[in-house]
Amino acid sequence: MSRLFFIIIVALLSEPVLSGGTDAKVVLDGLNISTKQIEALESGEVVVMDGSPYEQTARELVADAAILVDSDFADIVSHFESDASFIPVDAMLLHAEIDGVEDFDAVGFSASEYEEVERLLKAKPGKDFNFSADEHRLIATRLRPLRRAGKEEQIRAASEVVREILIGRYRAYLDGGLDGIAPYQRSSRKSVTIAEDLRLTTATFEPFSEDFPGIYDAMTGKPGEHDCCEDTFRWMKVRVAKRPVFTLAHTVYQVTDDYLIATERFYYGSSQINGVQITLAWLRYDEDTYMGLSVSANADIVASPLGRMLRSVARSYAAEYAEDALIEARTELRAAGAVEE
Repeated sequence: MSRLFFIIIVALLSEPVLSGGTDAKVVLDGLNISTKQIEALESGEVVVMDGSPYEQTARELVADAAILVDSDFADIVSHFESDASFIPVDAMLLHAEIDGVEDFDAVGFSASEYEEVERLLKAKPGKDFNFSADEHRLIATRLRPLRRAGKEEQIRAASEVVREILIGRYRAYLDGGLDGIAPYQRSSRKSVTIAEDLRLTTATFEPFSEDFPGIYDAMTGKPGEHDCCEDTFRWMKVRVAKRPVFTLAHTVYQVTDDYLIATERFYYGSSQINGVQITLAWLRYDEDTYMGLSVSANADIVASPLGRMLRSVARSYAAEYAEDALIEARTELRAAGAVEE
């Protein structure tokens, strides 16, 4: 088996992060990794670097981590083709690939999630939910009159409204890409344009447009219209901060004889998640070795006064996420028999 290099970069609203080509050792040279950490990396440890050189603005939060595993490139490709989502398994509640509106049939709340339904019945512009002005009007028309209805009727109606919102956002994204993402209404006068945040994160790809032909265009153009890559669309219900969150994801995947690269863009989250984009790439490390993973995530709270006060806490959280993601990936590869012990 070949030795593979696995690197993860977690960034909140990131600018371009990697440069210097697709050689893993070049990328390592650009990170704040010490000789001692390289020794730890080669001994099999997960290494989290201290401070990232890629933080260039107050809106960025970046954590870098790396791991080495012994595996064949073909086994890595097989694993990620069978499980392309980067969401941690323990956070996933429900999910389905989308080919048509009938694939949204399972969207809904369970009886145990009634607390979230109660929140939804009272939803108004703010940071508790991510809805557009039109979506708030839909909730006001369809759900507020049911505040005194029975639990079962409230759960059924709330599930129908969320399903309708997800279908509407999926269709708009399919037709218009980033331009089709409706902003989140935070107050009567303020909205947050998540599409602009995702454009900044997508700029991460621009330095790689020559190394990965087509994938940058695939992420900036109309979804599903590029022959270089495979597109997968999903809805997911995930658990974030003990709340059920409905998300819409678009995964663009490209594999050649030399590399694997995939980007999973969460272009909608009903709460908690404003917009997230995760990029994974396996690249050549040396003659028998391949590299890495990079992850970027957006959050408008990072630019807020509270976000700036909590940067050290948030950085610790990002580093923990990066480390846990690598450990989980190694565990899954071992379970699949793709890693040589």
